[in-house]
Amino acid sequence: MFDKFKNYKRFPIQICRNAFALIHMYEMEDHFEDIFVEEELHYKMCDVDFKEAADQFIKQLEGHTCRAFIEALRDRCNEHIQEDLDSIERMRIKLGKPKDK
Repeated sequence: MFDKFKNYKRFPIQICRNAFALIHMYEMEDHFEDIFVEEELHYKMCDVDFKEAADQFIKQLEGHTCRAFIEALRDRCNEHIQEDLDSIERMRIKLGKPKDK
């Protein structure tokens, strides 16, 4: 699944006519203590709030986006969700499990 995220060319993300964003990804084996205050890290690792995380993502764009970018992001997110659902359904069919209702 994650193979599509390896070896692709990374470019700054243009979020409006005159602003770009760069995203830095950190994983569990990274030294989080060098990035976050220990109390923040403990709170985030114990209580994942994805709605809050999505809100924080938008806030960190700091108002530099245009509606066209947000609409394109929404559309791509919807495509990603559908791809994920399709993948789950293919796995269920492969395993011979009935679809949840």
